[in-house]
Amino acid sequence: MDQVKVVLAWLKQHHFWVLSVLVVVITLGVWYTASSSVASQTKANISKIESEFSSIQQIIGKPFKPNDGVNKAQKEETEKLAEDVLREWQGLYKIQKEEVLIWPPELGDRFVNAVKDAKFGDRISPRNREIYVNYIKETFPSLVEIVDAELLAEDASGGGGRAFGGGRGEFGGRGGEFAGGADGETSNHLVQWLDQGDLRARLSPESVTDLQAWVLQEDLWVYRTLLQAIANTNEATGATRRDRAAIPTIIEMKVGRAASQRDTAQLVPPETSVSSGSEFGGGGDFGRGGGGEFGGGGEFGRGGGGGEFGGGGGFGGRGSFEEGGTEGADPNTAMLAGRYLGDDGKPRTDVPADLNFGGEFKRLPVRMVLEMDTKWLGTLMWELANAPLQVQVEQVRFNPEGEAGQAARGFAGGGEVAAFDRRPTKGTVILHGIVYIFNQPDPSILPSEGADATDAMAAVE
Repeated sequence: MDQVKVVLAWLKQHHFWVLSVLVVVITLGVWYTASSSVASQTKANISKIESEFSSIQQIIGKPFKPNDGVNKAQKEETEKLAEDVLREWQGLYKIQKEEVLIWPPELGDRFVNAVKDAKFGDRISPRNREIYVNYIKETFPSLVEIVDAELLAEDASGGGGRAFGGGRGEFGGRGGEFAGGADGETSNHLVQWLDQGDLRARLSPESVTDLQAWVLQEDLWVYRTLLQAIANTNEATGATRRDRAAIPTIIEMKVGRAASQRDTAQLVPPETSVSSGSEFGGGGDFGRGGGGEFGGGGEFGRGGGGGEFGGGGGFGGRGSFEEGGTEGADPNTAMLAGRYLGDDGKPRTDVPADLNFGGEFKRLPVRMVLEMDTKWLGTLMWELANAPLQVQVEQVRFNPEGEAGQAARGFAGGGEVAAFDRRPTKGTVILHGIVYIFNQPDPSILPSEGADATDAMAAVE
């Protein structure tokens, strides 16, 4: 009892400090407890909010909402779209197959029946290949007739011959603006085709493989399409004379690898094509001399020697077929690498084992260099776009030789007095385009019944 009395007396004496300490301790205890509870609740709420945001983002990121009704409707629409795509594909393929991609009847019923249902690169019997070689050696004049151009002699080139003339008229020759021969006589043909010798040389092989026959025939189909577009454009003018034609001069036409590169350098004007020592070898763009980056014969030349790619240029000498010689490479790879364009618009250097260079279609680049009345450029582009073998123009360049080149043509014979320009809208035009050659329709493009909606949409695209 005495000890209790002592403690009570001490507490009575120091009760202020004791109560102060108790208040502080109790306050801290309450604060700690409340703070821990709030922190716990805050953490839980943050976690819940982040989870909800994550769920929303997943829903937003899905092309099809996780709803059976929506998924079903989307799937039905996707299937309809796929059917529409397949129907259009079949229609375009049918038009090309029936109007353009036709093996010539001159090859004979036996040949035509053997290849009419074949695919690009399929086997062609040795006998039929021999028939084809004999046919293409005789088919070139029919190409020239499409545009009513003068057929050059087999050895004609930029240095002479009837169509090129020997003087310095606007398109060569001494007979004036559209003169033909070196003797000054005027040609009765509507068009002057300057580089026809390049194609003609390719159409004179001694023999062809299966794939070479397919590539040659594909090129013929494309050349006929380009020439027909030019002929239709000239026909729209109603011209009967070369100096009134919309397109009086075809300077150059390229198909495949040779057409896949965009132009960065200036174009060599036609009147300089008889010079020597140019970038593409002696004889200018279309000459036959020696030296130059691509060796003798220019870019597509046939003679001479030396140069980075040796004599004969890109297509080699007479009777050579390949579009470029990659020494030591597989012949098929050397022939097809870079011939077609990929989805990115760049040449495909790979060669698929099945020779399928595109799902729905192959993209074959073309390049045309024309002297024309630019008022009719819209008509030409319309003809190309609406041809059965559709040509999509990707790039157009006007008067690439520059103002100096234009001025040079405005003077008569290099004198100091400018001649009257009777056709001020005439100029040089370069067109780069893509020919779409449709493959045989593949019904597997349609999504299967059990396919996911996302996969189905990807298949259609």
